[in-house]
Amino acid sequence: MNLELLNRTDHQGAKGPVFIGQKLVVFERDNKTDYLPGYIDFPGGGKEAGETVFETFQREIKEEFGLDISKDQVDFVKEYPSTRFIGEKAFFVVAKLPEEAAEKIKFGPEGTGYRIISVEEFMSSNKAVPFMLPRMKDYLSGQA
Repeated sequence: MNLELLNRTDHQGAKGPVFIGQKLVVFERDNKTDYLPGYIDFPGGGKEAGETVFETFQREIKEEFGLDISKDQVDFVKEYPSTRFIGEKAFFVVAKLPEEAAEKIKFGPEGTGYRIISVEEFMSSNKAVPFMLPRMKDYLSGQA
């Protein structure tokens, strides 16, 4: 895996799963959005001025779940085309936190609530954000 990708600034956004132990922390998208309302999603979002891929992902996790991550907790990063902004780059980032991180979650204002679920539950859900499924498959198969 090329962790140098985390230092890139030519991206539109960064999003991906945060493992808490062996499970994933996810949230349900609310109906305030016209983009996949009610779907189960990972933390992440658009870049703010000057941010690196890591800084975008780190800020989004803090805003959405109140969790702090460090670069050494990143297990995977890969560039993909943005699904919302044609011609732009987005990054799929995976972080791994210890089980005790679950006690520190402070759910933010996005979405209707969060859950901690198994990888299998996410991968088999008909409400998982569709473009996240092949990205998770890439991660799970070890393709960097």
